[in-house]
Amino acid sequence: MTDIKIINKSVYDKKFHQNIAEYYMFYDSNIIPSLLIIVTLLILTIQSLTLKEYVYALVMGLFGIIIFPGLFFLLPYFINVNRYKTMMKKTGGKPFAISTEINNNHIKCKTSLNETFIIHYNEIQELILYKNEILIIKSKKDKPLYIKEDGYLQSNADNCHRFLMKKTNLHILKKPGRNK
Repeated sequence: MTDIKIINKSVYDKKFHQNIAEYYMFYDSNIIPSLLIIVTLLILTIQSLTLKEYVYALVMGLFGIIIFPGLFFLLPYFINVNRYKTMMKKTGGKPFAISTEINNNHIKCKTSLNETFIIHYNEIQELILYKNEILIIKSKKDKPLYIKEDGYLQSNADNCHRFLMKKTNLHILKKPGRNK
């Protein structure tokens, strides 16, 4: 077996971090159950209005229109955008970066904060390609790893995808952005 070595450097600039926040807002926020709860609250609001229970209708309406959508959709987005600012402070104003080496044995990552971690292929649960710009590697025990598709220093995105699918026996799920 030939030794494979794929190297990527992903710089977490503002656009990259906003894309990650957008991914979580649209795909990792349990959108279907959240929408069902919102619709239920709005139905209860309408029913309360027909029964002339105005205080109850006002409370249900506020929850259905403002509070619940804010908590489950907007708040995670703002938290992720705020993380970008926190990372900028930690790195002294320089964008956070992760250098990733993908080889036959494991994925080794080193951050611009001198943190190093390893992901073994048997720990990977899901591979996601978001907007054809970000490869998201979800593992059993670590936070997801985000790899910029245009950040390959050695090899390229297609070779990386084929190699990861072969090593993990997983297919890459493609998730379009909100405008597609």
